[in-house]
Amino acid sequence: MSEKLVVRIDPEKLELQPTQFVSADLVLDGTPNELAADIFSGSNGSLQLGVWECTPYSEAANPYGIDEFCLLLKGRVSFTDDAGNKNTFSAGESYLVRKDFSGIFRVEEPTRKLYAIFESIE
Repeated sequence: MSEKLVVRIDPEKLELQPTQFVSADLVLDGTPNELAADIFSGSNGSLQLGVWECTPYSEAANPYGIDEFCLLLKGRVSFTDDAGNKNTFSAGESYLVRKDFSGIFRVEEPTRKLYAIFESIE
């Protein structure tokens, strides 16, 4: 069996590559310069793990579109829903954002996060 069944993940040792997850037409301000590293993707695509790093920017999330768990390794992000309720998260904190969230996602300072994206397979 060649596949490792237990894998140690050290986000600081991963080699990040330029990427573009953020859709340019959703950017409200700033310029998202993104780097990322894939750690794992399930064979059916229902689970994706990785590390993402980005410079400050904000985007419309109408809706967010994915269920995502994140652990912030550095930086600060916020979510402001359509009713004006704001949730801010800083390095060392984690959050879950549901795919139906609608509002504004903002990277408030240079940020690195470990993420897990869950997508339903229908």
